[in-house]
Amino acid sequence: MNIFLTVPQNGKILVKAGQKVDFETKLFEVKNQKTVKIDLQKKLSISPQNIFFYLKKFIGEKIKKGDILASKKGFFSSKKIKSQWDGVLKEIDHQKGLLIIETEENDDKKSVFFSPVFGQVEKIEKEGIKIKIEKKEEIEVKEEAKEIFGAKIFIFENENEVNSQNVEEKLIIAEEINSIFQTKLEALGVKGFLTIKKLPKETTLPTFQFKNLDDIKKIKKNWSCFIDKNSTKMIFYE
Repeated sequence: MNIFLTVPQNGKILVKAGQKVDFETKLFEVKNQKTVKIDLQKKLSISPQNIFFYLKKFIGEKIKKGDILASKKGFFSSKKIKSQWDGVLKEIDHQKGLLIIETEENDDKKSVFFSPVFGQVEKIEKEGIKIKIEKKEEIEVKEEAKEIFGAKIFIFENENEVNSQNVEEKLIIAEEINSIFQTKLEALGVKGFLTIKKLPKETTLPTFQFKNLDDIKKIKKNWSCFIDKNSTKMIFYE
């Protein structure tokens, strides 16, 4: 089975076809971005509704530092607004007279994204990366995943097996977990929870609930899991 991972438009892919990947593999990096608002209404003393008459750049255009964004000619002089950033013009707000630019930070400021699965890179495409995994089972969870999630699993059966070596960075699978053990597991660095009954306490970690109660019997030790953003299908593989 292939997992497809979308890479942002400004992302740089760091792996190659045929390469084996795991949870510590850097898949791609993205330059950090910030949004800048330029108040042309104020800078050019114009009506917001007339902003388009003064623009030199339009939505979607790439912008370099020093490019003229807008200009206004008068009888005796003209005024030019130049960009102080490299980026892309994302929006023109003609209600407030604003230009909104998505800028790129310095090259040394990048966000790195690690693989949410372990397997082998099947193919590099323009939009992303295909990774082959050995699928074993697929189950349905009650709610859609808010973000991509992947981890090794730990089936919670014996309290004596709970230690940092066994549970750190793993998805905990159990019928139910009491508040004391939930606190302990979170302190030991678990990555998330998949349970039949809802957790007794609120948590900032990813949490999932089985939609079909018997599905817990299908899951085997030493497997790993993956669920895509906005999906309710959790895939188990080894």
